[in-house]
Amino acid sequence: MRIKKKYLIPSFLILFIYIFLSIFSSISTFRVSSESSNLDPSYLDLEYEDIDIVSGESIISSWWIPNNKDKTILILHGLRSQKDDEYILNFIREFHNLGYSIIAIDFRNHGDSSKGNFTFGVDEINDVYNTIEFYNSYKNIEEIVKFLGKLMESPKRRRTCPPT
Repeated sequence: MRIKKKYLIPSFLILFIYIFLSIFSSISTFRVSSESSNLDPSYLDLEYEDIDIVSGESIISSWWIPNNKDKTILILHGLRSQKDDEYILNFIREFHNLGYSIIAIDFRNHGDSSKGNFTFGVDEINDVYNTIEFYNSYKNIEEIVKFLGKLMESPKRRRTCPPT
């Protein structure tokens, strides 16, 4: 079987475009934003404490926004987001108005947290567990009554975290 020369160049061009678009879309999809908005709960006139938590080899940046220790909610952001996004801050304001104390974290490679391996939620779930353990001992919080957010769309989260 002979390939005609007139089809050779268009075939290579189509293959090149396909490979280029595949690489470009992969990089764009999984690039984690490091741009911080520099907003914090004081933007909403809320008192808060900025707390760093050691989780494995990463440092997880968190906010503690006190209100009622009996009702605490943990707010998790999604991929390419962070706790200081205005969208997340609107949730913080609403739940604070409902009487909840709030813990908001930046996952590894997001916002003010340190760099770490991005594992689509496999290691990130440990960041959540370490955050809960830290606040249980540091702030004497016995129960976090709600989770709000997505943990990198991880199937492991669905198996290991309490329902939201």
